[in-house]
Amino acid sequence: KNSFINNWKNVKNKYLTIYMTDCAIWPLIQIGNFAFIPSIYQPIFVNFINIFWNAFLSYVSQGH
Repeated sequence: KNSFINNWKNVKNKYLTIYMTDCAIWPLIQIGNFAFIPSIYQPIFVNFINIFWNAFLSYVSQGH
């Protein structure tokens, strides 16, 4: 039970940062993706950006 409480506090502390960054970054990326990237390369572009997104999530989840 103590582990659950600690994890819940962790989520509450970091959720807003992650959510606000998500709302700021992904719409712009998708607008650029659909406007400028040929459709055949769109999945590759999004997967490339996902590498940096996952690095950001890891960074935030480690408390930095």
